[in-house]
Amino acid sequence: MKARPVRFVPLTPKQRGYIAQLAKQAHTYLTGNGAIDEDFDPWRRREAMHASKGFTISEAPRHSFDDLEQHFLMLAGKSGKALERALGPENDMRQLAHEISVAAREAGVTPAYVQGICKRMYGADTWSNARQAKAVLIALKNKARTDKKKAATAQS
Repeated sequence: MKARPVRFVPLTPKQRGYIAQLAKQAHTYLTGNGAIDEDFDPWRRREAMHASKGFTISEAPRHSFDDLEQHFLMLAGKSGKALERALGPENDMRQLAHEISVAAREAGVTPAYVQGICKRMYGADTWSNARQAKAVLIALKNKARTDKKKAATAQS
């Protein structure tokens, strides 16, 4: 079976516009503070190529959006926002892992049960991305809900 070729997916026009706005803010911030004395277009091109490993904003693939955004946020003096952006997905996974452990405890199941869900759904011992983790969380919440319904009908 032939390997499927990887498709190049460029940034959307909305993403390119947003990055260009950030670049303008960063350039204004840096020139206002005397950090650079360079025209906007060559500076933006050089900085974009540095952040996206050789691509300008108009050429950049979609997977480089986060790198470009973080880079220009840092240059614009918004390091806190850049840090939040950089840590976002990892923090989401940590939060989801915590929610899964809480839901498993509430459902009264062991970690082996959670592994079984993952094996059945994904063929692996655990989830590998946020979408899969959310599906596992939903499965655990559904189990807890049906167990509560069964217990309520058994008492009736």
